[in-house]
Amino acid sequence: MTAPHLYITFPGTAREALGFYAQIFGGELSLHSFEEFNRTDGPSDAIAHGVLSGAVSLLGSDTAGGEPTVKIQGAMLSLLGLPILKFFTIGSTNSRTVAESWTHWRRSRGVHQMVK
Repeated sequence: MTAPHLYITFPGTAREALGFYAQIFGGELSLHSFEEFNRTDGPSDAIAHGVLSGAVSLLGSDTAGGEPTVKIQGAMLSLLGLPILKFFTIGSTNSRTVAESWTHWRRSRGVHQMVK
C-alpha cells in the first residue's frame, strides 16, 4: 500500500535514533553513510539515508551543514490500526505486539505521556 512516510532529519543522531526505534518496534533497519553516497558535505560516518521497514516505517538522515533538523510541536504518531504483529525481543522467549512493546518501554521508564 502506498502511503506517506515520515522522514526525519537528525542533528547527527540518526544512527542512534533509528536504531532505538528498530529496537522498540522491530523491523529491518538499513543505514547508508555519507561516504557510501559519495557525499562530502558532512562527516563520512554520518547517515545520508536510513530506513526502518516493518510494522512501523520511518526514514531519516543526519543533516549536512546548515540544513534544518527535526522540530515537531503539536504532532502525534498513532499506533492504531497496526496489524497484530508478534515479534521476539533478542534474548527473550516472550513475544509482544508492536503496541505492547512500545507500552512496555514507556512504562519501564515511567513515561506516561510523550508530549513535553
